[in-house]
Amino acid sequence: MCYQAGGLLRSETIRKVLGPAAVIIGWSFFGVAGAEGTALERAQVLLDQGKAQEAKTLLIEVLEEPEQHHTAYGQLVGLAVAGKDKTELDRLFKAHRAYPYMEPVKFQQRIQYYELLQLRRTSNEAIQAALARQWRPAQEGLYRLLGDAAFHRQAVVWLFRMAMQQRNFEDAQFIAGLADKAGDDPATSQNVLEACAAQRRGDRKTALQRLDKELRQRGAYGRQREARLDAQRAVYLAMIRLHVELDQCFLGMFTITAEAKPVFPELEDEILSYLARR
Repeated sequence: MCYQAGGLLRSETIRKVLGPAAVIIGWSFFGVAGAEGTALERAQVLLDQGKAQEAKTLLIEVLEEPEQHHTAYGQLVGLAVAGKDKTELDRLFKAHRAYPYMEPVKFQQRIQYYELLQLRRTSNEAIQAALARQWRPAQEGLYRLLGDAAFHRQAVVWLFRMAMQQRNFEDAQFIAGLADKAGDDPATSQNVLEACAAQRRGDRKTALQRLDKELRQRGAYGRQREARLDAQRAVYLAMIRLHVELDQCFLGMFTITAEAKPVFPELEDEILSYLARR
């Protein structure tokens, strides 16, 4: 099967992951002649053959599929770590965090794969593999967690530990330098946790006050739009994660999108509708 470049680069998410290099790769690679299996399987074959650039093109394509996004993302992160390319990692982390928001009409389909329970399973399985010195599955799982504020630092610690155990001291030093790349997790902040508890007991006023405090501390209403957008997306994701995991703790906070818009002015109505419901 042949994959045309125009199809590979069909969204802003893809174009932003690897920048101009993705366009060059997309036009120069037209598939693997006679290859069978899923795109992920073909990408793994290419990786095993040492054809990283060709594999990267397939993985960029797979990033658009919600159910396979994290797997493809982890493999791309692994390639960037192997190449010790912090610039590319920064781009990947940013694109990964933005992915659920890039197509608002698909937000509910995409955001379910960012829920804490699923990612905790990935984390637990990766750690168990690391304890058993099964390096490859451990790395593959941990790479999927890099860039996510809830799991990034833990993933770095385990990747660092594994590199040290294998006496890969150069790799260990590079991985150590990634520790502060994802920032802190809003879902563990006092403000968002208090907002969750307050709303669940029916104190909407206090919940809104705590959310407002968290958002302002993160620059959600400042002058730079990119900073505003990042802060609002991060806090909104934290709310969804707590809402799903902890007895729908934000139920009723916003019953229509117009109530949520002043709190998250940069987010589209299709996104706000996730929590803006009775």
